[in-house]
Amino acid sequence: MQTGKVKVTEWTNYSLSARLRAGAMGVPFVPTRNLLGTDTFEYSGSIIVECPYTGKKLALQPALYRMWPLSTFTSRTCTAMSG
Repeated sequence: MQTGKVKVTEWTNYSLSARLRAGAMGVPFVPTRNLLGTDTFEYSGSIIVECPYTGKKLALQPALYRMWPLSTFTSRTCTAMSG
């Protein structure tokens, strides 16, 4: 990490769920306001835009697509993961 080859991003719990929702809806991003004015925004992959309808600032959070099928997580898997 000291060489700069690894890029780190930070997201809040709500941001991750919003990004997953965008991925599930098939859209490239979801507009939110939860990251505006926070240090987390500075380390996230979001961008700030102005709403064309209200003129208010919004953070566009990129969609997050899950890389595994939901069927891979069963109650047996969750039990094994919890130890």
